[in-house]
Amino acid sequence: MKVLLVAPSRAPFADVARLLVRELGHAGIEVRLVEIGDEPRAPLQLGEAFARANDFDLVHVLAEPRALALAWVAGAPTVATLTQHPSAEEVELARRLGPRVLLVASAAEHDPLAFAATIAPESTHVAAGYRALYAELLAREAARRVDHEHDARPWGEYWVLADHANFKVKRIDVLPKKRLSYQKHARRAEHWIVVRGRARVTLDGRDLVLERGETVDIAIGAAHRIENVGDEILTFVEIQSGTYFGEDDIVRLEDDFGRAH
Repeated sequence: MKVLLVAPSRAPFADVARLLVRELGHAGIEVRLVEIGDEPRAPLQLGEAFARANDFDLVHVLAEPRALALAWVAGAPTVATLTQHPSAEEVELARRLGPRVLLVASAAEHDPLAFAATIAPESTHVAAGYRALYAELLAREAARRVDHEHDARPWGEYWVLADHANFKVKRIDVLPKKRLSYQKHARRAEHWIVVRGRARVTLDGRDLVLERGETVDIAIGAAHRIENVGDEILTFVEIQSGTYFGEDDIVRLEDDFGRAH
């Protein structure tokens, strides 16, 4: 397991962070410590730290509630240890972030959000508690991926390969002689790459055939559809770019399966 640990450079947090690095290392967990200094550079340092999140299994932030906002764009699940019971705003933000974020209130004896961890530099029990918490968070992340990153549709199925703030990547399989709805998006463009099979793409009323290795670009607002015209499964990779990638950004113009918007 690889953990990115982000902590203030001042005491007592720096002491706790170094304790965690040492004790977690003894348990076989690789920890990279990034220390955040005082204002005005702290926000920039936080941003730089979270820019590395994709290289780690999870991010652990000590005493920096602003990091919850950055958890929106982090490619890894996040543990946030706060030095007081979470505010209503922090609880709501964590709720909206779902299973990818766990709040830990170090000053609370009974924290219903996670568990109470006492910040005590001389105590190795803190590290043991966090090891259990990391395992719980990674298990939740694995379950989230199973639940949310694969879906079966009447025409086939898809898998989410990457999901970030400004792009999303899917593998999409289309059954023989099936086609997706004729649709458009208001907030994202798409780039399709055929990796298996043969596809007919309709783009703003114009048809083109794509063979393996060929690509097509779909601009924001363009009406588009893909159809499997072969006898084997059609597989293509969809790269979405834009500001929002939710399934509710689909306007269906025509659909073989009677689905609404």
